[in-house]
Amino acid sequence: MPRYVGLDIHKQFIEACFIDEDGKPLGRCRIAVSRESIQTFVPKCLQSCDRVVMEATTNTREIAELIRPRVAKVAIANPLKVKAIAEAKTKTDKVDAEVLAQLLRCNFLPEVWIPDGATRLLREMGAHRAGLAADQTRIKNRIQSLLAQRLIPIPVRVLFNGCGRNWLSHLELDTQDRARIDGYLRVLDQIESEETNLRKALAQLSFDNGQIRLLMTLPGVGPAGAQALCAALGDWRRFKDGAHAASYLGLTPSTRQSAGHCYHGSITKAGNSLARWLLTQAAGQVSEHPGPLGVFFRRIRKRKELQRGGGCYSSQTSYNRIPNAQEQ
Repeated sequence: MPRYVGLDIHKQFIEACFIDEDGKPLGRCRIAVSRESIQTFVPKCLQSCDRVVMEATTNTREIAELIRPRVAKVAIANPLKVKAIAEAKTKTDKVDAEVLAQLLRCNFLPEVWIPDGATRLLREMGAHRAGLAADQTRIKNRIQSLLAQRLIPIPVRVLFNGCGRNWLSHLELDTQDRARIDGYLRVLDQIESEETNLRKALAQLSFDNGQIRLLMTLPGVGPAGAQALCAALGDWRRFKDGAHAASYLGLTPSTRQSAGHCYHGSITKAGNSLARWLLTQAAGQVSEHPGPLGVFFRRIRKRKELQRGGGCYSSQTSYNRIPNAQEQ
């Protein structure tokens, strides 16, 4: 007889709830979040006919990989949709685990797609690169903020290129400010070195991936955009058509309908924000392209006002790397 097992995962422990086909609770237990504890729990408490469900969180996929070979199914739930479907006034770990099991039993569970190993690697490396770019931006903003506090004008157009770095290195400052600037520059150099190494690794992955190479043939789509799109979509065959893929990335208009009124607003901005941003930027390159995509873009532009706020369609933007910081 199949059982349904709900796992409410936390950083320190996992609350498990077992129910039968009729929804009757069969038992509960609590497991420590460690590889050894989970490997002990799986053969002792789970059966080959069990169906296990857990919400998507930081360590969900690692836990799922340990459980999947020993059970009939492992499902990962979308936590936002679960909250919308089964929100309750009483919320405890035991209740959450049972709610997950009941949703799976009733086939009401809003599941998320589980990426394969190659897609997971692309996502992790892309997120790491985006984090390094964000760290670079923070360091550069701190340097510029310090100069602004000391009322020091910047005589160069770009502060962090060769001329700007040379001026910054020879700038006369008091001992404390000089130490802060030098420390920031050392950290910045280290981050840039790490990003360079990561970019080379991503380039090798792109070369070995036929889908990424094919995406890079599109106008305006560089390595970063192709990698982010491939990582976000994963197996594209799971989408019914292009409209469903665009909706998954949050690029479709939002809709508000009530009675006889229907309003279509801005894009939903759901899904992978990095892939969406890079695709939006790539649209700027298409605007002047002589091929079919450029013709389509210009035909749409005749009907709709071109959005110029935030530089979304600037033809000067580089699409082969993640921007580091606002240039002076």
